[in-house]
Amino acid sequence: MSQAAQDYFRSERAGLLFALMFAGVLVGVAVWLASSGVGFRRGLAGALVAQALLLLGTGLPLLIRDRANEARFVESSARGDESWVPTERARMKAVVDRFPGYFVGYGATLLLSGVLVLAWRNEVVRGIATGLAFFAVFALIVDDVSHRRARGYADTLHAEVTPSDAP
Repeated sequence: MSQAAQDYFRSERAGLLFALMFAGVLVGVAVWLASSGVGFRRGLAGALVAQALLLLGTGLPLLIRDRANEARFVESSARGDESWVPTERARMKAVVDRFPGYFVGYGATLLLSGVLVLAWRNEVVRGIATGLAFFAVFALIVDDVSHRRARGYADTLHAEVTPSDAP
């Protein structure tokens, strides 16, 4: 069981580190865009900075939390204590169950982006709308990968029988 946990957390850590590095790239691109002084680019720059802040605000706490969880699970498994498994099953069920709501939110963000482009002729607003669309597509891809990884780990947790499962 601890190998499944280690594999899951290793993959999550790699994904989170990628997202944090990408946040840095977004800030760099935003600075470059904002320095041009053009309305569309300024709007897009603002949306990219907001996306970078969102990535940092979610990625850093998850990275810290996942490291602590992984250490606790590996340590418990090394002692032969699998009492963490039922709690981890419940946590992963909650994680997997949240993803459909995220996907609906990304769809709504894409819809909002389209409405902004069609309803306003302002270049700054169009830049923001483009940034929102970029965010929704990027987040959809990242969360789809995360969802598949979480679902696989949750399935492994549910398939394993541990002493704590005994009646």
